[in-house]
Amino acid sequence: MFNVIDHKTGFKIDFIVRKDNAYRKHEFGRRRRIRVEDIDLWIVSPEDLVISKIIWIQQLKSEKQIEDIENMLAIPSLDMDYIRHWCKELKLTTYNLISSD
Repeated sequence: MFNVIDHKTGFKIDFIVRKDNAYRKHEFGRRRRIRVEDIDLWIVSPEDLVISKIIWIQQLKSEKQIEDIENMLAIPSLDMDYIRHWCKELKLTTYNLISSD
């Protein structure tokens, strides 16, 4: 993993090499193409970003990551069933960020 930061704007892009497991392959298939200033970019879905952040806090329980997760969970269109499914499948501790219903 590495990132690129535009120090003038503060815009940051994270580059993450796809891991070779079932979840990461599925996540890769759900990526979305967007266009920014005449450049096509592929981005992770919001649900998969939440799951990735939950994976990251398994090793380092960062308040910044937790705050990011809480903010993203406020997105009304988020597919919570998908997030719950993968958290359960991956046996992730969610620190009560994700309801079980």
